[in-house]
Amino acid sequence: MSETAVELIQAIQKNVSSDPLSKLLQVLILLAKEVNDSECERWAKLESNGYHKDNPALLEGDKIPSYRNVVGYYVDRFGRTVTVNQPELHFILEYALPTSAAELESLIAGRSSYLSVPDHRRFAFINPDFDD
Repeated sequence: MSETAVELIQAIQKNVSSDPLSKLLQVLILLAKEVNDSECERWAKLESNGYHKDNPALLEGDKIPSYRNVVGYYVDRFGRTVTVNQPELHFILEYALPTSAAELESLIAGRSSYLSVPDHRRFAFINPDFDD
C-alpha cells in the first residue's frame, strides 16, 4: 500500500468522530482512487453528491439504497394529511432520500423536527383528488 493511501486511511480514522460525513467522503474518494477501487469511489461519489441524474457516478439502473429510506406522511397545500390505514400499503409513505451528504447534514443541523419533500407526482398517484 502506498504512503499516500496510508495517510488517507489515518486521516479518516483520526477524524471519523469529529468531521462531517461529507468531508470524510471526499477523503474516501481520494483513497479509493489511490488504491484503484472504482466501486468504492463510485459509491462515495453517489453518497457525496446525491443520487441525482446529473451526478456522473449514477449509472442507469442504479437505485437509491434502502438505508436512505425514511417514512413520513403527505400533506397537501391545504394542510390535509394522507392517511394510510392498511399496513400492506405503508410503503406508500416511504421515501428514498436522493440528496447529497452535505444537504442531509444541513437538514440535521437545522434541527427541524420534519423534512419537507415536494413530490407532487407521487402525491397525485396516492390520491388524485386530494389537492382539489
